[in-house]
Amino acid sequence: MGSACLMFAVTVSCIPPGDDPPINPSILFSTGSQFLSDISTVALKGSIEIESARGRESGNFSAIINGKDSLFFLVEGPFKADLFTLVTTGDSAFAKSRDMESWRLMKSSELLELPEYGIENLTPSDLGVYIFPQFYLERSGDTGRRMKLISKSDNTVFKVTAAGDQKSFILEREGSPIKASYKKALKITGGQYPSEISVFDKYGTWRVSVIIEKVRLSPKISPKIWRTTQ
Repeated sequence: MGSACLMFAVTVSCIPPGDDPPINPSILFSTGSQFLSDISTVALKGSIEIESARGRESGNFSAIINGKDSLFFLVEGPFKADLFTLVTTGDSAFAKSRDMESWRLMKSSELLELPEYGIENLTPSDLGVYIFPQFYLERSGDTGRRMKLISKSDNTVFKVTAAGDQKSFILEREGSPIKASYKKALKITGGQYPSEISVFDKYGTWRVSVIIEKVRLSPKISPKIWRTTQ
């Protein structure tokens, strides 16, 4: 699969270095991201770093989220060489890395293990949930630094723990070894979103960190994005 060429017409402005305002998840997901309530398609672009016992690898990523069950995720290395591509459509997922000659077919809820990166315990559907999650706040009496968020895609409940300074927070799903941390608000037309996201397992064996640099809302998506045949 060739490198995806994505055009981002909407350029977003990041918070200047050194100016790291509070990123209270209650405000971020109930007020600041309210503009996402009618958005089903999002395109993202930025940098990515993968850390594990096998070492560290950096590159760029492109992602497209189309509704609640379709995701395109591409990691590129030097000279825009494809390192890893993931496509989920409905209950199916297709993965291909630089070490694989053909696509691997699996269920989107199946654990995706990437030995070359040291990543395990991650499902294909998790990427969309953690990298550009859309939640609504459950008003169940949670107060202070702990609260609950419910995923718009499948009504899954997540626990949120905010840092004391309200500049970052941790998102975790009950029974899952995967956690995600969020910080640094990214201003998007009509709201804001965290621009620095790290997804990691609680055992400390791997971490995927992304910096979202550009976002496009409701983009026109080429059918080629979902192609998983040679």
